[in-house]
Amino acid sequence: MESNIKVIQQIMGHSRIDTTLNVYTHVTKEAKKKTMDNLNGKIKSS
Repeated sequence: MESNIKVIQQIMGHSRIDTTLNVYTHVTKEAKKKTMDNLNGKIKSS
């Protein structure tokens, strides 16, 4: 289950989203692969 980062920001009382992102998000190889698989064929370059 994915959480909405703006909801987490509000719950934690962070005034800046970058604070929430730096504390509560992590980039893993698995997350990068999942994102790239999702974007495959959706982004067109000119």
